[in-house]
Amino acid sequence: MQGSIKILHLEDDAFDAELLSVALAAVKIDAKLSRVDTAKAFGELLAKETFDLAICVYNVPGFSGFHALTRIREVAPDMPVIIISGTM
Repeated sequence: MQGSIKILHLEDDAFDAELLSVALAAVKIDAKLSRVDTAKAFGELLAKETFDLAICVYNVPGFSGFHALTRIREVAPDMPVIIISGTM
């Protein structure tokens, strides 16, 4: 892959966000992560920028990965989405 992949990352836990960053670096994926932790920030960033991929935690207080998926489908219907859950 040439260039950096732009990832919209919905994650409310800073430690888990860092784990993703370390995991991507370990397999030499050049990624620019834009992390948000609220529905408002998610909507604002999604409206303002384009991304190659969204990685969304299943449960953020007051918001969920499935709500994020619905919003992404409205704004960027072809964007791939990965929803992650530690407890589902």
